[in-house]
Amino acid sequence: EHKEATRPYYFSCLLRLLLLVAMGCFWKAVIAAAPSLVWHTSGEDNDGAPTLVVAMLSRDELPLLRKHLPAWRDLVDAVVLGLDDRGSNLDELELTVRELCEPKPLEIYRFTFEGFGSAKSILLQRAYEAFAHLDYVLLAEPDMLPLPDTFDRSSMQQRELVYAVRRSGKASRGWHLADSIFRNDGNWRFKFRVHETPVYRRPAGSAGVPDAVKDSGMTVLELEGTSARDSQSRVVRLREELRLVELDREEIPEHPRLLYYAGALRYELASELQQGQVAPSEERQADISKLAQSAAKLLARRVKQTSQVSSQEQAQQQTVAAFYLGRTFTDFLEDVGKAERWYKKAIKFEADFLYAPVALMHMLFKQERYEEALQVGLDAERSAAMGPGGRPRPRLFMDSSPLQVCDIPLLVSKALYYVFVTPDVKARLLGPASAVPFQGVWQRREVLLETAKQHCPEAAGPTASKKLTDIGQLERYWSTQGLG
Repeated sequence: EHKEATRPYYFSCLLRLLLLVAMGCFWKAVIAAAPSLVWHTSGEDNDGAPTLVVAMLSRDELPLLRKHLPAWRDLVDAVVLGLDDRGSNLDELELTVRELCEPKPLEIYRFTFEGFGSAKSILLQRAYEAFAHLDYVLLAEPDMLPLPDTFDRSSMQQRELVYAVRRSGKASRGWHLADSIFRNDGNWRFKFRVHETPVYRRPAGSAGVPDAVKDSGMTVLELEGTSARDSQSRVVRLREELRLVELDREEIPEHPRLLYYAGALRYELASELQQGQVAPSEERQADISKLAQSAAKLLARRVKQTSQVSSQEQAQQQTVAAFYLGRTFTDFLEDVGKAERWYKKAIKFEADFLYAPVALMHMLFKQERYEEALQVGLDAERSAAMGPGGRPRPRLFMDSSPLQVCDIPLLVSKALYYVFVTPDVKARLLGPASAVPFQGVWQRREVLLETAKQHCPEAAGPTASKKLTDIGQLERYWSTQGLG
């Protein structure tokens, strides 16, 4: 009877001992994990810098994801990937992505494409729902390769609402800024089906999106011809973008962003249709003319929206719209008078947007207005040098920095040549220094060519070979004149 009576007591003691051991193991695990728990709660990494999740959309981009995801994985705290359900082999792709992202947390889902705006809105929302404890979400694309040395998160210590990323590569020269790093608070969405723009739902009492977004310094390289979309012809891509823009314009016909893209895409499409066509067919020529005439009307309306320049993006779009108008009248509508006025309008808007003076100088050369062209080039030089560090200001598109170190010095050199070979000017250029017109630039002719020669191989893109040929011809000419 005594043994039977003490048995529950022994069981009770054993149960208490096991419970104490279990509690000890639990608190040991908690203490060991404490730093990471604090990190996830605070939303900062071990250096106190903001945490970051990268998010991207993909359609049949498995080769690019294999190539680029490991680089992203090593730079961020988590990954979000939206798979377009129009793609193929989605199960295989999902399995591969999970392997590539280990050991970083991954959120992967499938979506039905209804435009880039809605797709990116869902992407940001999924990032917030899966990783609300992380501070920022960086929107990227599968063909983007991050440059690790530039990913210094301390640039985001001020905790702005949004930061820009530097994007280079593709068909563009130099690099441009793009709003790409967003505060991960669930209040972001994207507007428009294509050439979408971010919109922030501002909580009561908080600040909204600044007019000028800060540069994070983080840089990505977009690789030309590597994405599934790049495999389509440029004409097909432009027509599809234009179709989506027009769908948005049915709802908001005079929106400044939509007007700009409706006009710019028509100009680009007309240029692509005309490219390489010695004698376009009657049907194609009619299409080109219609696109150009429509582009001119739409871009003129965008330029005249003077009240729509409150933000950095709107101001730059207005400038580029004026530039494209000049190109439209030069390339298609054959009205050099109007072209000149629009180029000068673009220069007036933003003097360090160097595409406009470059185009104007080319046009003035054809009209043999060489001294005017030289003055345009000198004005462009001065304006570009007034930016930070003596360079043109960073832009959201169409970076002017490559033109400053290549096109402008080369064109000024050409203008000097044309002025020099004009009989009534040559004698003055070779006369007493006090009588030499453009004295300062005349003394810099060798420096100008050397600057262009040094930078054009990298800065000129596909036109580098032609520019280097021009530089060589000018060097040889000055040498024959004893002026080299």
